[in-house]
Amino acid sequence: MNLVVRGLMILSWTVLASLLAVFVVLGFKGNLAPVYLMVDLPADLPVAQHWAIGVTGMFFTFGLAALGLIFWTAHRMMAQAARANFLYLATHLKWCAWALICFWVSYALVMGALPRVLLASLPLKVWPPLDWFPIDPEITFLIIAFPLLAISRALKRAAVIEEENSQFL
Repeated sequence: MNLVVRGLMILSWTVLASLLAVFVVLGFKGNLAPVYLMVDLPADLPVAQHWAIGVTGMFFTFGLAALGLIFWTAHRMMAQAARANFLYLATHLKWCAWALICFWVSYALVMGALPRVLLASLPLKVWPPLDWFPIDPEITFLIIAFPLLAISRALKRAAVIEEENSQFL
C-alpha cells in the first residue's frame, strides 16, 4: 500500500511540475491561453507582460513546493510510522499541516490574485468581470490542516509524558 501511495505522490507531483514548466514556456512564447482558461479568464485576452508571467511562475512554484513538502512529510511518516517515536511523528505532522496551509494559500493566490496580476498591464476596458469566492472545495486543505496541528501538539505532549515515564522505570 505504501508503494502505491508513494507512486501516486511522485506521479502527481511530476505531472504538476511538468504543467508548470509548460505554462511558463508557453507564457514566454506568447501563448497564455491555457493559464487564462485555468483562472477563468477569456483565452483571447492580449498576452500579459513578462513580469506577470514571472509572478505566475512564482505562484505556481510556491504551490508545487508546498505540495512537495506535504508529500515528503507523508513519505517520512509512512516510512517510520511503526517504529517512530511520538516526537518524530509530531514534528512531521506539524510540517505537513503547515504545508497544507501553504498549499491552500497558493491556491488562493492562483485563483484570487493571479487573474488581477495577469490583467494588470492591460487597460481596464478590456478586463473581464472578476469574481472569486474563497469558500470552495479546496478549503478542505485548510480545514484538515488545523486538526493536524492539534494532533501534532498532542503527540508532542505524549512524547514529553513518555520521557517522564521512562525516567521512573
